[in-house]
Amino acid sequence: TRLLQQSEGLRLAANESLQVDNDPTLGLLLGVEAAKRYEGADANEAIIRAVNKGHQARVLHGHKRPVGHVSFSNNGGRLVSSGKPASDSGGNPPGSLSPKTIEDANSPPEPGIVWDTRTGQILGKLQASGTVTSAVFSPDDATILTVSSQPQEADRVTEDRVTEDRVTEDRRPRASSPTLWAATDFRELVSFRDAFLPQAHAKVFSPDGRRIVLPLSGNRAAIYLVSGTKLIDLDDHTGQVFHATFNHDGTLVATAADDGTVRVWTAEDGKMLFQLGHWEESKWALARKHDLGWIEFSPDG
Repeated sequence: TRLLQQSEGLRLAANESLQVDNDPTLGLLLGVEAAKRYEGADANEAIIRAVNKGHQARVLHGHKRPVGHVSFSNNGGRLVSSGKPASDSGGNPPGSLSPKTIEDANSPPEPGIVWDTRTGQILGKLQASGTVTSAVFSPDDATILTVSSQPQEADRVTEDRVTEDRVTEDRRPRASSPTLWAATDFRELVSFRDAFLPQAHAKVFSPDGRRIVLPLSGNRAAIYLVSGTKLIDLDDHTGQVFHATFNHDGTLVATAADDGTVRVWTAEDGKMLFQLGHWEESKWALARKHDLGWIEFSPDG
């Protein structure tokens, strides 16, 4: 029995060495189980190896307000972080904002910050007119797309208004134009003035990083070059488009809108191929059409 326990402990310790790089937590569990069966050097080394793999590498300090979004570059060498939008009511009644949210709304806009993941050093900042609330690298890591939120033009919120425990909706932050930045020197390259994007995500880029598809005002979307040149309008929806995405090879684009439909288009000429909307007639139809929140192609397109 003792030899069987020893053999099982050694087997678990050996399995830990195979798993630890991909899953340090699993490696640690295997190391602990190995030690329970055979308290030898192999089990001890397995535990130490897993702990070292899973420990916190570093803490990045630079934001003055809560961080709401982070995204790695595709080569893993950089990280872009951004602030949390000041739109949470904090448990206050509908139509009102918490005092902390109002404080955030009245404070200077928070930039996106680009970090070196190896050293933890700040490489640069993306300073938009409003707080950057999400940011992603393009597939070729040449540009960074940001979305920022900013309150509508109005007087600053006063303490008197805070104590009334009500703040009108016109002080709620709104999304500003999606903006592209150079990923090397962090210059603003182009701001898509007619576009609307609730959150930056990498699938708005074509796989080569040269094109971008964005929802626009007026129930449409458009495909642009990253230089800002518009290539194609996608304008067959009857409701506000709020999400758009490329497929894996950049030949197709899908859009979702408040009309309760998803439409698939050819990326080369903007021809609509088909429309998806069968859930509208389903027994379990959504309470509001715009509750459809996200679309994405399967990896094989």
